[in-house]
Amino acid sequence: MHMIQMISAVAFATALLAAVTAAAVGLRTKKKKWKAAAGICLLLCVFMACLYFVLAVKQYSDFSLEETPEFAVTSPNLNDGVWEPVITNTEYGQNRSPELDWQEVPGTAVYVIYMLDSDAGNWMHMKAENIAGTSLSEGGLPDDSYIGPYPPSGTHRYEIYVFALGQQKDTYPGQLDHVSAGIEELALLLDVRDDGAAGNVIAYGKLSGTYTHGDR
Repeated sequence: MHMIQMISAVAFATALLAAVTAAAVGLRTKKKKWKAAAGICLLLCVFMACLYFVLAVKQYSDFSLEETPEFAVTSPNLNDGVWEPVITNTEYGQNRSPELDWQEVPGTAVYVIYMLDSDAGNWMHMKAENIAGTSLSEGGLPDDSYIGPYPPSGTHRYEIYVFALGQQKDTYPGQLDHVSAGIEELALLLDVRDDGAAGNVIAYGKLSGTYTHGDR
């Protein structure tokens, strides 16, 4: 797909150059055939631009998190579907990132981990980049990678996603301690390698639990 997009881009540039050249000659010579040629080239430019757009959209639409292979993720900080207070950024917690373990995925270059609060606009509590192993110790993440749950009221659900990537990326989507676009959009962006080709997400794992404001 990436190669087809490159060919489309080159064809678009060539057609645009031809259109500009034909238009310039037509204006200088005032010959209708050159003006007609310029019009045809411009129409070709529009067609190639549309083709490039369609291919780009198809590249993204081909990815589906539901169809992506899954692997198991576990945490001793999650008990009966409830996160321990120690991982929270509250008066009863210590803001320690949860201990995580997951299955090794063959062909993985790095793992990327997110924690989202699905009850608060997918608020991002964890963004751990370029993890080489298959585990994280409790409190093992620095402050710029983790901020514990702090629900203002009620019960919130906090979901952890571990992505196995075929290639490391220069930058990763999402901003810690801010609303995110949601895991589908994050996964879609992770799936695109830095060279523009799709297929970077090999598999993923998910862990979900709740924490209630005031729990200790």
